[in-house]
Amino acid sequence: MHVLIVTPNFGPDLGPSAPLFSMLSIGLVQPGHKVTVITAVPHYPSGQVPAKFRGKWMWRSTESGVEVIRVGLPSVKRENLAQRLLQFMCYQLLATFACLGQQCDAALVAGPALQVWLPFTWIVIFQRKPAIFSVHDVYPDVGIKLGIFKHKLVISTVAALERFCLIHATTVRILSNSFKSGLLNLGVPENKITLVYDWVDTQLIQPLPH
Repeated sequence: MHVLIVTPNFGPDLGPSAPLFSMLSIGLVQPGHKVTVITAVPHYPSGQVPAKFRGKWMWRSTESGVEVIRVGLPSVKRENLAQRLLQFMCYQLLATFACLGQQCDAALVAGPALQVWLPFTWIVIFQRKPAIFSVHDVYPDVGIKLGIFKHKLVISTVAALERFCLIHATTVRILSNSFKSGLLNLGVPENKITLVYDWVDTQLIQPLPH
């Protein structure tokens, strides 16, 4: 099976999701699946792109058997919301372009829709491929609680993009049951929601005596 993973964050980025998707990709390759990851150049959490990943639109590499396609991004100040949205839009456009030549059997797309709505739409609507939409925070709820989304138009736009991905996904993956109520409020059928906890490398991280 050819699995396409679309995620803005992938190793060597920091943050919780980058190492998770790196481990998952390698884990899928080991039993014989073909895995292609469409991600961004390293940029998280600072918003700054290292010098060696500037000056090109796309980088291709094979890492532990995983085909990795990294698309370019501008360096931004993450505390500036407009600049952060510019980075999101650049990823959406270039990731969609990177998807054009991919003939996958299924896709795993990591939310939020603010970053992946366009490539998700290409995969699901135009290529008609089944896709899992992985939810790591419930939008727009998290942005409202953090005081990032204040205007009604912004909130309704974010909600509409998120609802589109949630409704058109074959399966919606959540990492905590606490997410379920927020997704139900967005109109996601309960039988489409699947709880899959985040994973760890059990060879590296093991319980120790007190």
